[in-house]
Amino acid sequence: MDTPHWRDLVIRSRRMDPDAIAEAYRELGARGLLTPDWPGEFGGSGTPTRLAIELFEGFAASGLPDLVHALTVQIVGNFVLKYGSDRLKGELLPRISRGEEFATVLYSEPRAGSDLAALRTRAERRGDRYVLNGVKVFSIYSDIAGSALVAARTGQEGHKYDGITLFVIDLAAEGVSVELVDTLQRERMCRVRLRDVEVESWRRVGDEGRGWALLDGALAIERTGIDHVVRAARWLRALRAATGRPASLQRLEGQVECATTLARAATEVFLRTDVRATDTAVAKLYTSETCQQVGHEVLRRWSTLGKASGLDELAYEELFSGLTESPGLTLSAGTSEMMLSTIGTDLREESSQRCLEILHRFGGELVDTVLEVLEAAGAGIRVEPLFAHAPTRREALEKTLADLGFDRVEHPEEEGGLGLGLTVGCAISLTMGYLGYENAYRPCRTGICDDGARHERCPAHECRLRHAAYVLGLGIGMFRTAWEYASTREQFGKKLVDADALMFPLIRSYAELTALGARLHEIADSVAGTGGDEGAVRRFELVEQDALVRVVRSAMQVLGAQGITEWSVASRFYMRCAESIGSLDHEGTETDG
Repeated sequence: MDTPHWRDLVIRSRRMDPDAIAEAYRELGARGLLTPDWPGEFGGSGTPTRLAIELFEGFAASGLPDLVHALTVQIVGNFVLKYGSDRLKGELLPRISRGEEFATVLYSEPRAGSDLAALRTRAERRGDRYVLNGVKVFSIYSDIAGSALVAARTGQEGHKYDGITLFVIDLAAEGVSVELVDTLQRERMCRVRLRDVEVESWRRVGDEGRGWALLDGALAIERTGIDHVVRAARWLRALRAATGRPASLQRLEGQVECATTLARAATEVFLRTDVRATDTAVAKLYTSETCQQVGHEVLRRWSTLGKASGLDELAYEELFSGLTESPGLTLSAGTSEMMLSTIGTDLREESSQRCLEILHRFGGELVDTVLEVLEAAGAGIRVEPLFAHAPTRREALEKTLADLGFDRVEHPEEEGGLGLGLTVGCAISLTMGYLGYENAYRPCRTGICDDGARHERCPAHECRLRHAAYVLGLGIGMFRTAWEYASTREQFGKKLVDADALMFPLIRSYAELTALGARLHEIADSVAGTGGDEGAVRRFELVEQDALVRVVRSAMQVLGAQGITEWSVASRFYMRCAESIGSLDHEGTETDG
């Protein structure tokens, strides 16, 4: 793909030349790069999905419009692969795999906004086919797509989510008209009118009237955020090329790395049939808002970037894309507010479990054991006030770790250790922070103690990542404390946890904590094998430091006066965070180059 011809195809594709887009995707299809994880009968080769995602990231990094692939393969293609009839799969999927046909989705309607349950497009059953009538808006690439996944109403009785049926229609069928809608961005949106469009019953996806459950799963597939992170990476690359990579981009680059880790993990929904929209709501929220932040960086600098002389053609297209596409990222596939509401509903039912899931990424049984033992050991040491340094508690915790053999979990077996590696060490530090205790797990004795006494900072990646894990644990503990308080406290006749204006910032901080946990685990794994990348560790520290300030702020706002009362658990977490967040800064104040 690193050829003048491919580069020309990419630039023309970014300018919405339909012939260039078609040629590029046919070439990818001929090489077997579009659907390598699909079964062979539909054009794939049974490649593991993770590898297929890596291949997608690779060709999308060249600048080719990634949303074509996201819509055609990841959303419509995977949806049909899971739920389509044998005939539909046999006719559509091989063409998609060869790059001969694109697909899109037709969900949104005039005056319905993001409320898909309010759709009014009708599908009337007539014998062995359906007749569709309605209007769909803000559909991307319908002007070059051959097929579309359509949601239509086949019944009116019962709940508003009942009576919805899904179809894959031929956009060249009689009665379909596609009109371009002018927008800021180059990627074209369309209004699609359906007038007495006949659709064969084999094109129906799932049972009649039972489409909402399937649509919920389709939205989960659409919300992995993998398309967002490849865009964000391209826009950042163009920003660095145009600005000389100022230091202020380091934190943003680290945030994109966190988002990428989270999105890759979310793509496991491609393999499942029991998918719900809540499964990828965190990924959608974090990746779309991260990508949008990159776009905002372009916006901030556009007055000079847009006029820069000698700017590479493709770099200009990326910057213009970042400027014009970023506003819509937190609207499409569900607004940020919808994601916050979805995540909030889940947290109201399973907040404790969701907190533990972040910790369990580092080893479920180990974390549960450490929590069970250390919570009792630490609670037995009473300290007034609670946020004071407690040598007696530290000694008790250190002794408990030693009795369990956890003080030597990272030491090689030939040296009398357990040889379990850095990830396990991070799990112990993470748990200490989650409980709000001093970090008594310190295999390396240099660094900064919890009493504020400064010693020489340890530059080793292992020590810095253990400390980062401890800080992350503090953030999760702070979140848990605030959420539990809001779940029991009532004001103005309702529980605080039901006040969206108050809780949305805290819910957003939970998404950040989830992304940090995924990325920290990934970095700890890589450090254990290679010694680590200084740039990656430093960028993570910058992202974590920035995020933890927001976590603390949102939690203290929820806790109100309770949070600043000396005897409260919240005050302990607050002061622990104050003692620890600054220790992430190993290079002093960041400056804008």
